[in-house]
Amino acid sequence: MLPLCFNTNALRQFSLAKAFEEIGRARYTGAEISLHASHVHPLTADESSLESLASVIAGSGLAVPCLAAGAPDLLGSTPYEPSLVSVERGDRDRRVAFIQTCLRLADRLGIPVVNVGSGFLAMGADEGRAREAFIDGVRRCLEGQNGRVTLAIEPEPGMFIERTDQAIELIEAVNCPEFRMNPDIGHIRTTESDFLPALRAALPYAVHCHIEDIRDRVHHHLIPGDGDIPFDAVFDVVEDAGFSGWVSVELYSQTDRWQDALSRSMAVLSGAWLSARQRVGVEG
Repeated sequence: MLPLCFNTNALRQFSLAKAFEEIGRARYTGAEISLHASHVHPLTADESSLESLASVIAGSGLAVPCLAAGAPDLLGSTPYEPSLVSVERGDRDRRVAFIQTCLRLADRLGIPVVNVGSGFLAMGADEGRAREAFIDGVRRCLEGQNGRVTLAIEPEPGMFIERTDQAIELIEAVNCPEFRMNPDIGHIRTTESDFLPALRAALPYAVHCHIEDIRDRVHHHLIPGDGDIPFDAVFDVVEDAGFSGWVSVELYSQTDRWQDALSRSMAVLSGAWLSARQRVGVEG
């Protein structure tokens, strides 16, 4: 069975318990929790709400492989700010403290991966200094952690880290086993002309993966089948690379079509995955 999960940010109009119920009903075996005020906010969640969340997870029968901490408004009204590449040290400190809180929350709930974005480079900011700040910030995020949770950077179109080669270079520079990549297949399609080779290069560094469809290399998350991503070829690469992590459907832009998003994503992606396995002679 394809280790396919569904990100709760497409179901943020429902309670988290209802979101998990619908994900399970659609035959997914996992759910990725995306931090939002409507579900759980790490800076306001008290012990009672965390116990309730743990109960929802335990009762759902779903694996929760990743906690996505990249929503735009978690630290304020300016999207994605402050970030690990903010110019001011105090601003970067706020993001570091926030990510550390997310890592502790994930550990408390038994979630093995926390996903983050780099943030945007301010106009006129020095890229070299931003690189140093990012590396320092990641190392500080991981200080004092127990090694049970991996921090994963997701290259995001337009952000300081938007391509897989940038993420790979920084993962190697940080040189810590708890810092890996969360490639997003739609983002790779958007930002990189050599789409499949870029995915192939990213997978050895990947601990978790996002997937959606894209049309004409425009960054708008579409239900699989509505864009032009060749999913058969994608899963050929995934199979050949031996990637063993979860693939998470991320359709935050499809809340008004959530039922179609759940069902069609499962049908299209599981079909493409099965075809890829049959081509390489793998059963199941």
